Amino acid sequence: MKTLLYTGLLAPILPILFFLIFKRKSKERAVWVIFFYATYCALHEVINLYLQQIDSKYVLVLFSLFTIIEFSFICNYFILLYKNQPKKKNVITVIWILFTFYAIISFFRSNKLGSWDSFAIGIESLILIIFSCYHLFTKLRHTDNLSLYSNFHFWTVITFLLYFSGTFFMNIMAETMRRNPDYQVLYYIINSGFAILKYVLLAVAMTMKVKKPKDQLSDLDDNLFLKNSL
Repeated sequence: MKTLLYTGLLAPILPILFFLIFKRKSKERAVWVIFFYATYCALHEVINLYLQQIDSKYVLVLFSLFTIIEFSFICNYFILLYKNQPKKKNVITVIWILFTFYAIISFFRSNKLGSWDSFAIGIESLILIIFSCYHLFTKLRHTDNLSLYSNFHFWTVITFLLYFSGTFFMNIMAETMRRNPDYQVLYYIINSGFAILKYVLLAVAMTMKVKKPKDQLSDLDDNLFLKNSL
């Protein structure tokens, strides 16, 4: 368990370090969003460890805030990814605003009850899984060569898909089961494992070339995106 703890604390440094080595001169705003997201995650891990060490009541507050801020970072990443495609960008923006509004209300309600709204985390994960699946689906349809797999955006979206898919069921059960000692151990192992995977894959993404997404996507893709977002 100690090995997993130390690895989990050091893993967030990887994408930050690889950014400074490979991408510090990048002018692509989406890359910088991922860098700031990784930096925020690293800071969150340190604060979370400290609060748990002192058995602070603010641990649940920290996790609730993390859900809102994490979702904002990733939505901004997808907005930049589709900055030349107004329909998709607008849909993502609306979903981001609606979820943030819900999560803030949920945050104050849960804080009063001394609980953690795992339902909000479940919604966040489901939305980001849909975003990721849609992006990969459209890229695979419109790319005929292996260049896709050497693309920064491909690896970043794969990271989000694997991480939120892997932690989805554990997170939605968190509030109900968080006082169960066996569940706490299982949750820690699975969540930490996928978090480490997330940071490793983001570090890999930092070594890849940044290619601007193609703007010429069919109306069929736009319609599919709108359906998946409902």
